[in-house]
Amino acid sequence: MADPPNHTSQNKKLHYGGLHEMSNDELVSCCLDNYRPAWDEFFRRFIPCIKFSIRKTLEVAEHYVLACNIDIIWDIHEILVNKLYKHGVLAQCTDITGIKFWLITMAHNQTIDWLRARGRNKKLPERQSEAATGSLSDLVSAESEKTLADYVLVSIDPSPRLSNDSDELVSENEKTCKIADNIIEKIGEIVKPKKKWAMRLCLITYAPLSIDEVEELAHFSPLARGEVLGLLDSMMRAAQKKEQKKEEDKNKAILYLYEIQKIEILLAVKEKAQQEEDQQEIIILHEKLQKKREKREKFLALSKKISRPNNNDIARLIGLPDNKVGQITNIFNRGCKELTK
Repeated sequence: MADPPNHTSQNKKLHYGGLHEMSNDELVSCCLDNYRPAWDEFFRRFIPCIKFSIRKTLEVAEHYVLACNIDIIWDIHEILVNKLYKHGVLAQCTDITGIKFWLITMAHNQTIDWLRARGRNKKLPERQSEAATGSLSDLVSAESEKTLADYVLVSIDPSPRLSNDSDELVSENEKTCKIADNIIEKIGEIVKPKKKWAMRLCLITYAPLSIDEVEELAHFSPLARGEVLGLLDSMMRAAQKKEQKKEEDKNKAILYLYEIQKIEILLAVKEKAQQEEDQQEIIILHEKLQKKREKREKFLALSKKISRPNNNDIARLIGLPDNKVGQITNIFNRGCKELTK
């Protein structure tokens, strides 16, 4: 891993952990210098506008069902992460002041490519010009001595995919959504209304309540209708934050995978050469590899957790007393087992 950029102002901020306070220009510069924490901050900062562009493009193309599908959004987003981080496409943005617009345009075009690759060619909007893409001989910025050619990989797979190891992220999300769909289809089998609503509300992250369900819940709940609507709204916003955190963890897992692959390649070369002077470095590389694998596993585990609303909020909606709030987790776990048999 390369050292952080040598700019004095940036070094000060990095020493004080100030990535969140960095301007977009400074952050992108750190990313281009392959400073790992900067990439985490980059994706944290720009996930919302990337996802917005993907959803908006799907809606304009009248693929409303796809626009609501978390897996589809993640699949397209994953391709963009691959291009930006692994293939160095971020260096093609020569006007960093317009980075957000450039990312939105890039996500728009990638979504169109994704639809075309699957034969969904009707009512597709036009691809937009990624105007911030310049010549390979252009400087990355006015202050930089590096050109795009210093960063960009010449041949980029037009539809890059991660390794099977990382595809686990998408398949795991698909599995969770299928389980949620299956449970919701069978939720009518639950006789006791409080158990039924406890199960249904646990799954609103993956399937928001319909208008009819909201009215039914408002009629069932001991709370006033306005309180029900307000609590549901806050629960959905909290659930969306949890999903965003999961996506950030997925991004981190992907970045660690690329770093692991780089170390593995370097190790293979050095171990094959069997040079005595490389032995100490080989030991260090093995230690570094182990640490990165452990970190990646941690973020993978976090990204697979089912996002559920707070038990206390669910209890308030369905009228469970404070001393029985903990039952909601038991109801959900038992219900999942029974309804997915």
